[in-house]
Amino acid sequence: MAQEPRPTLLDLEAALAADADRTRRDEILATLVGEARAVKAKLDRGLAPNQAAAAQRLLQALYAAHQVVRSVWRFHHAQ
Repeated sequence: MAQEPRPTLLDLEAALAADADRTRRDEILATLVGEARAVKAKLDRGLAPNQAAAAQRLLQALYAAHQVVRSVWRFHHAQ
């Protein structure tokens, strides 16, 4: 029995699956890194405790998103 194609769950996954030359992946990763740098800069300047905790969670989320983008792209373009 032939295996049915795996459905994509997000538009992001479809975009990364079609991104053979890494252009879109690199754009997304650069955006995530830029956002993480901006959040880190705010942390380094000092924030109120509740804002610092939120900024730390945001940094973790940005790092996780970075890993997801890399993993999804690799899944579709493993050689």
